[in-house]
Amino acid sequence: MRFFRRSPAQRGAKFICENLKALVETGKATMGGRMMLFMFSLMAPMTPKAALSSNWPLERAPDLSEIPAATEEA
Repeated sequence: MRFFRRSPAQRGAKFICENLKALVETGKATMGGRMMLFMFSLMAPMTPKAALSSNWPLERAPDLSEIPAATEEA
């Protein structure tokens, strides 16, 4: 018997579906979903300033032209 590994996208889709189902049925997310949201709130102060939502429109994003581009060598 073969064991098939799920891709990260499949695991993420399963997680989202389970949380949406729990939200519809019980009015709150699963314990795993709530723990994930809690961890997001703990990690938020460590997020780089460039990732702020005020920088999301690309017109206001920091200039990245100074970063050297990766080149492929044959």
